[in-house]
Amino acid sequence: MQTFLAKFYEAVIFTLAAFLLLALLGAGVQTLRVGHYKTQFENAELKCNQQKADIHADYKDQADLAAKQYQRELAKQQSTINQLSSDYETEKAKYKVKVETVTKFVDKIVERDVYHNVCSDDDGMQSINSLIKSRNTS
Repeated sequence: MQTFLAKFYEAVIFTLAAFLLLALLGAGVQTLRVGHYKTQFENAELKCNQQKADIHADYKDQADLAAKQYQRELAKQQSTINQLSSDYETEKAKYKVKVETVTKFVDKIVERDVYHNVCSDDDGMQSINSLIKSRNTS
């Protein structure tokens, strides 16, 4: 019976050793799989971050291009406005010179007594007298 027990214990120990070896081998395989999945996840995360950076760079380039185009259009409109303003000021200066010329001409006429010896006729005198009377009564 002792031989039987010795062989039995030997088989049990061998089975347990094999089971322990398989368990350790399985744990090692699982560790390798987890490491592989972790590497894949990190690579996917890096790829995603790179794609986000590329999209952001493309968007920024488009925004910069649109801003430059807007600035060019704004500069073109400002140039047009400046040209129109310059034309307006030129025309205004021409008009102002004409107005000053007329004003100076009129001022010279008013400063001289041209109508010094002119008298009104009878109808004019009646109108003036009636205005004077109406003013005195009111």
